[in-house]
Order: sequence, then C-alpha cells, then structure tokens
Amino acid sequence: MDAVIVTHTHEDHWGETAARSIPKNLPVYVQHQADAAKIRSQGFTDVRVLNGSTVFNGVTISKTGGVHGTEAMYANPQLAEILGDAMGVVFQSSGHKTAYIMGDTVWTADVNKALNRYKPDYLIMNTGYALISGITVHMDTVNHTAVSRTDMRKFIRGQGIESRVNVPEDGEILKLD
Repeated sequence: MDAVIVTHTHEDHWGETAARSIPKNLPVYVQHQADAAKIRSQGFTDVRVLNGSTVFNGVTISKTGGVHGTEAMYANPQLAEILGDAMGVVFQSSGHKTAYIMGDTVWTADVNKALNRYKPDYLIMNTGYALISGITVHMDTVNHTAVSRTDMRKFIRGQGIESRVNVPEDGEILKLD
C-alpha cells in the first residue's frame, strides 16, 4: 500500500481499526480540512487535502463531488449534519484503464459530470440496491445496508450480467487492467 484515500470520515469508512492499523507516515488523501484535522489528530503525519487533481506515483487522482442523500434529507439540519460531505475519486495513469470510485453518494449531477468527463472503464460503487453494472462494495459488514453479497449475486445472476459485475469479499483484491 502506497497511500490511502479517505472519501469521508464516517465510522464505516474511517474507523478505529484503520486509524490503528495504517502506518502513521503513509500519505492519506482527504476531501477537506475538517477530515484532515481529524486524521492528523490520530497521529497521521502526511495528510493531504485533495483539491481538484494531483499526481501520486504516476497516477492522476481527481476529486469528484458526492452527497450522502437526497436534497430532502439535507433540508433537515440535524440529518444534514450527520450525513456530512463525501467525495468520489478518479484514478488515471498512462497505459492503464481509468477507474472511478464514486464514494458514498447518491446519483447526482456531479456523478454524471464525472462519468462524462473521465469516461471511466471501471466504476466502483457503494451499493445497497444496484441497477447498473460495475464493482459492488459496501455490503454485509456495513451495518446500515440492507443488501448482502448473497442478495447482490442473486440479483446479478437474474439480470444475466455476471460477466460485467464483480462482488468482492471483504479484503479481496481485484486486479483491474
């Protein structure tokens, strides 16, 4: 592992285990200063706010917009505070396919904009009820989702899209071209 991308600091994305297990000198990319301050307070020494795009080890990392819920959800101040901010990230490198990690977001104009701008070969989505193809994550061990890997695989088989969708196990590494 050369660096860490933290799309947001909710417990299911950046928790006690991550803070304890990841080397404190490893570069950690975050969406804004508030997340940077939180992670620095846990002893991390190389925390970088991702504004726009940056290049790390020959890979261009680009921040994309994202939101945790609908406009109606954000209209409730208490819920909006809990939902907070989230970002997505696009990875590009010469001679390699482009990957877009949407992050913890609902489908928004920002997602459409990122898809149109970067035209990713791979789309990694946090799913609870996926209707499109890609790599599905954010199930089973995340206590606020209702779709399990078993459910997702059954759905994928029913749609006949097994060749286009991966459902990795926790900790499984998928090699993308």
